[in-house]
Amino acid sequence: MIAFLRFLGVLNAAIWFGSNFYFTFVGAPTFFTDAFKYLFPEPYHGAAAQLAIARHFILNYWCAVVAGLHLAAEWLYAGRDVRRAMVWLLGSLFAVALLGGVWLQPKLKELTVIVHADHYRPKRMPTATERADARAAFRRWHGASQMLNLAMLGGLTIFLWQTVRADSPARSLLAPKFGIDNRS
Repeated sequence: MIAFLRFLGVLNAAIWFGSNFYFTFVGAPTFFTDAFKYLFPEPYHGAAAQLAIARHFILNYWCAVVAGLHLAAEWLYAGRDVRRAMVWLLGSLFAVALLGGVWLQPKLKELTVIVHADHYRPKRMPTATERADARAAFRRWHGASQMLNLAMLGGLTIFLWQTVRADSPARSLLAPKFGIDNRS
């Protein structure tokens, strides 16, 4: 059972890292290639990217929750020591995912509606100055989003490495309760 638990933890960390790596370097850039823009002209290629990004963040939330449950299960069931740094790293990764999905992506979507108001038909049409300001703000926020994405990849690299490592010996569940220590 302990081996299966380890496998699930490594599998989840690998999926989480792999999906972020793929999305950052392959998936998201695909939406802005000339071929994709030919199939879906502005602003539709951006709208398609936003749909994919929303799913990407949902996957991030699920992986973070599974990672937290795995950490708790290893501590409770396998008796592994949970390093404080891992808890902080996992919490930080979950916070970055929430920041991106709950705050940053809606902000980018709002700016997109202003820039491409002719297609989205908002209640009030923005002026040319508002559109130019929104376009500049979008570039800045998109750059911040990319930096967060790279920070997430760095954190996930560390998280995957720490999950794969098996340097924390397992203890019996009874060890803390009855003073039994099966580590030598």
